[in-house]
Amino acid sequence: MENVRVTDDYRGELNEISILWSRLVPYLDEQESSILKAVVENNGITLYRLSRITGLAFSTVFKKTRKLSSKGIITISKNGKCNSYSATVLGLIICLAKSCLDKEYVAFKLLRIMSDLGVSNINELLKILKVVGSSASARDVASIKNPSDLLYMVLRGTANVDKSIISLIRYHLMA
Repeated sequence: MENVRVTDDYRGELNEISILWSRLVPYLDEQESSILKAVVENNGITLYRLSRITGLAFSTVFKKTRKLSSKGIITISKNGKCNSYSATVLGLIICLAKSCLDKEYVAFKLLRIMSDLGVSNINELLKILKVVGSSASARDVASIKNPSDLLYMVLRGTANVDKSIISLIRYHLMA
């Protein structure tokens, strides 16, 4: 995936998708956005490192990561003696919508996660994000817990999706 080059066509579509999703994703304050950005950039980062990268007090990072975790934006995993923090699908979508990092970078991170469900290229991912972003509510978005939730949301709004994407989704959800 590192060798794939995104053209201007994708950039325009990513901007449209970003705008669609920006009205749906939950509000993050500046500190939460800073933490999310660091987590997306450094998958599996520790609390101590998050504090150093963001410049926030350790106690602030601790409280904010708990809040982000309770909203399903990041996950906290036990990694030896300390916890590690990673962005969820929802966290990546929020980062894409709020442009906390380069949109292409975030889209390809999201594609890497979605590839386990058979989403094999950026075109498929963009179609999925566009359909869900144009038909979902903020409440639907808050319920995204894993990659397959996005695919279920596409199936609920099948009128806007071509049949090849629907069959791909059904195949991977049933497998």
